[in-house]
Amino acid sequence: MMSAVRCGLSCAWICAALSLPAWAYIESVTVIPETPVMGSDTFIRVEGGLPDPCWSLQCYTVDVSGAAIAIKAHAEFTGDACMPVIVPYAFVAYAGRLEAGTYTLDVSDQWDSRTVKFDVVRRPSSVPGDANGDGKLDIADAVR
Repeated sequence: MMSAVRCGLSCAWICAALSLPAWAYIESVTVIPETPVMGSDTFIRVEGGLPDPCWSLQCYTVDVSGAAIAIKAHAEFTGDACMPVIVPYAFVAYAGRLEAGTYTLDVSDQWDSRTVKFDVVRRPSSVPGDANGDGKLDIADAVR
């Protein structure tokens, strides 16, 4: 009788665990390059996990407003019954050519959010005509 009760409780816990959604999360947020230079392209790599295979990453938005950058990832439910297994996702978002200063980056999805601060540095260039300070004389340099 006691083993039947233990089995019944074990089965109940397994069924309850399978009916709960797995937790999704944002694992990492990486600024590329690690220390951006004013006027150069800046990218943000976001890695995380979706609750189960029934979810898929549909899109993301990037909003740069002054020294604040907001990236919002949007996932949609695409199925009905799935095993609660975390499904990894990753994307690289273009933040643009930023001015020198300290930026606050907020990355969020339906389940989680992360805030990261980073600096964009102003590096004097030794190359004549390098207006954006990236160390190269190229089309990105404004003619003055």
